[in-house]
Amino acid sequence: MSEPCSAPLPGPFLLEVFLSNRCNMDCSYCTSRYVIHEKEEKTLTFDQLKQAVDVISPQSRDKYIQGKFNGQVRICFTGGEPLLEFELLKEAISHIRKKESDFEIEVVTNGTLLTENKMDFFARNNVEICLRLDGR
Repeated sequence: MSEPCSAPLPGPFLLEVFLSNRCNMDCSYCTSRYVIHEKEEKTLTFDQLKQAVDVISPQSRDKYIQGKFNGQVRICFTGGEPLLEFELLKEAISHIRKKESDFEIEVVTNGTLLTENKMDFFARNNVEICLRLDGR
């Protein structure tokens, strides 16, 4: 019997953060629609986001992430529409950059709430923007 492959997997470990079920649109093709149409609006707190980042930080990172992904981490903020929670998003990204400057960060958005100010913040913090309209 051969040993399981221990070679690193391609690409980083992905932590997808569903920031909120709030959205400013009602797209028929949205894969998050079943969550968005819940009766109660839900948004993560900064403490919840901080705990998620702290669990995968190098100081506490488990051996699985280190061994299988060479320690590479990508955090993807999605939702609903994450830009509806821009202040919380800024706080989370600033916390990540203070602790983990090498983490990849992505925000998935419908783009309708992007402004020059928000784009400047993302550019300064090396955050990728993924515009989703009808697919990636």
